[in-house]
Amino acid sequence: MTENNTIFLIDTNILIYAFDESEPLKHKIASQLLLSYIDTGNSFAVSTQNLGEFFNIITTRIKKTIEKEKAIAIIQELIKLKNNSILEIKPTTIIFGCHVSRDYNLHFWDSLLAATMKENGIFNIYTENTKDFKIPWIKAVNPFSSKFKYKDEKAK
Repeated sequence: MTENNTIFLIDTNILIYAFDESEPLKHKIASQLLLSYIDTGNSFAVSTQNLGEFFNIITTRIKKTIEKEKAIAIIQELIKLKNNSILEIKPTTIIFGCHVSRDYNLHFWDSLLAATMKENGIFNIYTENTKDFKIPWIKAVNPFSSKFKYKDEKAK
């Protein structure tokens, strides 16, 4: 894949907040962010890792879990979106993720996501955990930060 400086990967925590209503402000911001991509047709990305983490967390770890059938349906809809790139993890991605973890002293799963992004030419991520992506080639943006500005004024 070629480098694309405009596509953002949407991290698992943003996907979860988009469907978990237990934190209303974060739910509103995350769901409007995701809907803004769906409505405009602008391209975004998620990895197979994000989808797996989403299913696990949304069905087992939040205050009001979502039924597994509903979570499966959400994932199927995300996969079907024409403007969504699904980034897959390959064996070489795992090795690269190990090197990223070692070189930047980061948690393996965040390093694996960073490696997946780089292999696919994506260098931007929406995540609540910007500190987990202190890697030179990644621009991590927290949509819950007061510094984040929406194009859609209704989201404020």
